[in-house]
Amino acid sequence: MRFVWIETEKIERNDSIAYMGQVMLEMDDKSEKYIAAVRNNDADDTWAYTVHNRSLIDKNPKVDLETYETYQDFEAARNSTYGIYFLMCRLFVLAETDGLDEYNNQIVDDICDLYQNASDGKLVALLKRVPNGKVAVMRAAIKLDDAIYVQNYVSEFKNDEKGPGRFLEFNPSEKICKILQDNGGISEVTDWDIKEVRDKIREFNKERDWDKFHTPENLAKSIVIEAGELLECFQWNDKFDRQKVSEELSDVMMYCIMMADRANIDIKEEMLRKMAINAAKYPAKKARGNSLKYTEL
Repeated sequence: MRFVWIETEKIERNDSIAYMGQVMLEMDDKSEKYIAAVRNNDADDTWAYTVHNRSLIDKNPKVDLETYETYQDFEAARNSTYGIYFLMCRLFVLAETDGLDEYNNQIVDDICDLYQNASDGKLVALLKRVPNGKVAVMRAAIKLDDAIYVQNYVSEFKNDEKGPGRFLEFNPSEKICKILQDNGGISEVTDWDIKEVRDKIREFNKERDWDKFHTPENLAKSIVIEAGELLECFQWNDKFDRQKVSEELSDVMMYCIMMADRANIDIKEEMLRKMAINAAKYPAKKARGNSLKYTEL
C-alpha cells in the first residue's frame, strides 16, 4: 500500500478558484484507485472528495471530476471505506498548496484521526515527507499521549533549529515531557506582554494590601531568596522537575517585575540598553567561545 503524489492543479471556476490534488492509492495488485480532493477557495474552506478507477484516469487524465462518485460531506464519509484516504489526500493538498503549518490545530486534529482510524502506521509516516509534516505528526502524538511514538522519533529533532523543546509549549504529559527533556529539549521563549503581567501583579497585591511590604530593599531580598529556591531544584544533579522549576522561575521573574515597577524602571528599555553596553564590552570576535571577563579579553 502506498500513496504517490500526482499533482496540484489550480482550477478556475465561474465564481471561485479550486485546488485539485490527486493522490494515487495502490491498495494491492488487483485494486488501484485514484482519490482526488478538491478544495474550493471559499471563506468556509469547503472540500469535495472523489474516487476514480485508475484505468479510466490513464485513458483520460483530464477527467471531469463531476462524472465520478463524490463525497461532499467528509464527516459522513469518515467511517466509509475511503474515509481515511480522503483525509490523507486532504492533508497532501494542504501541504502542497499552503504547507502544513505546525501551529494549525485543525491539521493536528486531522492527523489524530489518522492515528485512531488507520490500521497501517505507514499512512502517518508519509506525512513526514512534506514541510512541517513531521512536526505536525509529533504534535498529534503528544496530543494523544503516545509516549512510544515520541520516544522513537524525538531524535529527529535534535539537530533541528528549535530542538525537541519546541513541543514543550503544547503541554505534553509528564511522561512525554521527561522524554523531551532527556533528549535535550529546551523550551522556546514565546512572546509575552510584560505590562499585562505587571497589571495582574498590581491587582493581586492591592487586593491583599501587600504593597506596604514591597519596598525596593525587600524586593531585592526576595529576588535572591527565590533565586536560591530555583537553584535548589538542581542541588544534586542536572535532572530536574520541570513543573517545580517553572514555579520557582515564575516567582523570581514576578519579583523582578515588581522591583522594576516600584523603582519606576522601564525594564524592557533598560535590558535593551544593557545589551548594547554588553555588546561593546564583549565584541563577538574576541569573546566567542570563552568566558573571560571583558577586562581580560
